[in-house]
This record gives sequence, C-alpha cells and structure tokens, in this order.
Amino acid sequence: MNKLLPLISLLLMAIFLQSCDERINPASNQSGATNTPTVSKIELISRKWVYEEINFDVDGKKIIVYGNNKTPNIKATFLTTPNDYFIFSRGGDLETYTDSKKKIVKGTWKFVANETQVELTNTPSVALFDIDDLNAKGMEISFTVAMANLAKESADKQAVIAIATFGGIIVENSKKVKYTMKLGAN
Repeated sequence: MNKLLPLISLLLMAIFLQSCDERINPASNQSGATNTPTVSKIELISRKWVYEEINFDVDGKKIIVYGNNKTPNIKATFLTTPNDYFIFSRGGDLETYTDSKKKIVKGTWKFVANETQVELTNTPSVALFDIDDLNAKGMEISFTVAMANLAKESADKQAVIAIATFGGIIVENSKKVKYTMKLGAN
C-alpha cells in the first residue's frame, strides 16, 4: 500500500492539473480542437461609438466630409466633431451626444434583415443602414441611393442627399450615392 500511495497521488495530481487547464483554458479539449468564443452582434454594438469618418461615394468617387485625423477633400461645414458620440444600449435605446456632452437625440435602434441592417429611430425619423462592418473596435454603416429612385426613399435619406447636394457633394447628373459612417468603439 505504501508503494501505491505515491502512484495514486501522482495520478490524482495529473487529473487535477488537467481539470485546471480546462477551466483556465476552455479552448483546449481532448480532441485538440480549439473553441473560439463567439460574441453576439448585440454585445458588439452595445457600447459608446465615436465618429471616425463620414464620407460619400458618388458614382465611385469617395468624398470625405469628416475624418478624425483625416483631411476632408471637400470644404464643408459639418456638425460632427471628434467629441460627438452615440451610445447604443443592450435594450435598444440610442442616445446621441454633441461636443458639449449634451444629449441631443434620444431614440431607439434594432437589427433587421437577419442582423445585416440596423434601424435607427428618433420619432418620427427612421433611418435604415446596412452594416458593412461590426467588430469590437469599429462599426461601419451605410446606405446607398439610386438617384433616379430618390423620391421613393425615406425622408431621412432624402434629407442627407439634399444636404450633400446643397454642399456641392452631389451634382445633377449623379447616378448613385453611398453615404457611410465609420465609428470607433470607445
């Protein structure tokens, strides 16, 4: 029995260490495969977002209107500053803050179209954006308007196009416009 005690102790120690490794590193398992933890889109989007860039792609020509640490290639007065931000809550609330940290818009957000789009609502306004990229560090959302169908678009999309037209970004013979917001997680 005295000779078996060290062997039993060694066996118990090996089992203990293996179970500790699985608790510390759940990606390791008996088959050698790794399990990558997945993060839901709700977890990714539910945070504070700051503007990194706002741009228009007009018939294939990219025009930066606002860029944090980027030089816009058009002279335009834009209301966005580096200190403006959004807060997307887990429950679907959306808050927008200005440079002065003053809340200017309180609305809601929700995923639509199998989480490929996000709908931002501030009664009575509703804006539907395609999710081009969403990860822990950034989000890029956009919408595209075929100018021939502008009258069929939402009032919010029409307003963005009208502002861009007034600012000289969109010209009379433009055919397709993509409006993109790049946001950084903060």
